[in-house]
Amino acid sequence: DSTIISRNNSGNIFWRFIRHRLTNIIMLVIQAFSTGMCLSLPAAFFTTRAVTRGFDESLIGVLFGVYAGIRCLSFIVLGNLIPVIGVKFVLISGYILAGTCMALFGILDWGPPGVSYIVLCFSCRIIEAFTLGGAILACYSLAGSLYKKEKIFVLSLLHNAFFGGTMCGPALGGILYQYTNFVTPFVILGGTEVVIALINIISLPSIKPSKIDTTKTIFDLLKDRVCLSAFFMWFVMAMAMGFYETTFAIHLVNVYDLSPVEIGSMFLIAPLINVSTGLAWGAFLARYRSINTLIVIIFSHFVGIVGLLLMGPSPLLNLPDRISIVIVGTALLGFGMSMATPYIETLLKIYKYRLQWPQTIGNHTVVMSLATSTGACGLFIGPLVAGPLTQYIKFHLAATVFCGFSIIVMIPAIILLVYYKYHGREIFAPLTNVENTEKQIVEDETEPLLSGLIDKTET
Repeated sequence: DSTIISRNNSGNIFWRFIRHRLTNIIMLVIQAFSTGMCLSLPAAFFTTRAVTRGFDESLIGVLFGVYAGIRCLSFIVLGNLIPVIGVKFVLISGYILAGTCMALFGILDWGPPGVSYIVLCFSCRIIEAFTLGGAILACYSLAGSLYKKEKIFVLSLLHNAFFGGTMCGPALGGILYQYTNFVTPFVILGGTEVVIALINIISLPSIKPSKIDTTKTIFDLLKDRVCLSAFFMWFVMAMAMGFYETTFAIHLVNVYDLSPVEIGSMFLIAPLINVSTGLAWGAFLARYRSINTLIVIIFSHFVGIVGLLLMGPSPLLNLPDRISIVIVGTALLGFGMSMATPYIETLLKIYKYRLQWPQTIGNHTVVMSLATSTGACGLFIGPLVAGPLTQYIKFHLAATVFCGFSIIVMIPAIILLVYYKYHGREIFAPLTNVENTEKQIVEDETEPLLSGLIDKTET
């Protein structure tokens, strides 16, 4: 299967530093952060500009929806292909192509408006979405292979760097657009993606592609009942996130008459809580490996449900329409969104201990493919459900409906916990005692992140 090629960095301190594991993680975090910015950059100013170039509101919605759908598709399609093609190749080529498409998307503004502009915009965004999806998946896969003992913390760091990028994208795009022009934000961010990818050619270790594909699929993972219960909880919470992003601003204007600056401030609450709590979960789970992560998921999911009820607030609570209650609900929803980190750790435990799959780069990529596609699908379907729902009922009731979805998918997970507790069984214990005969890459990582920078040579 895929293996990391060792390197000899002796003799030159620059090459030791540029190829050191700590440098690698810094570059991967920057790459994940810029990926999130690519996703959200057009949100701040593209809508108003697109109307003058031939788009109408429905086409703008389709453009953003297609981007999310293609990202989700790329996670599923490339999950089994990345180990065969090559993890490093997919990562670097994906970011170079995505950065180029991002720059071209902005440069299209120099061309004539109309049908040709619309077609080229869709083409650029579709290619960018597919290549970025493969690149961020390869980024997760490579990080999990390089940092085995710190795996969950590093993965949570990358995930929250990506989410932090989605927070900063609209702000940076709006500032650059206001003080320069429409093209500049896309060219700067696209160029940054390409430059970082070129640095990673020499920074990241090389990885041999698999000659024999013994990789499982995400559907093999979903056959496991523990995995399936965790999957539905994160999927519905991601749907709630999509509902929140789509309808919350309109609710704040209609009910509380907030200004654009106040609305922007409200939209910072959930992401900030999400990122900080996600990093805390990563450090906590890396320190306490024996924690039952399904319990952590249920707890985070429950907190998210309470947040949805307070954001309305729901008619079930009989609370007054006060902005302070909405702020608390938004913060609790952000806490619920942080369940992505324990969800990733749950999938890793299932494939490593419960299913006893070979610990290969290919199987790790499949796990991360399921983890990333779950959130992407939820964010894609959530707005599709939220739009028609809020047309017929108020935001208060719509939030209550999403709470109902969340409670329904949480019940099977609670039943599983009670079942395993009643029978005195460990939920991540192996399902079979039959020895796995497939070739397995042994995880043996004792080198901490900061060791060997100057005195030690990689062999």
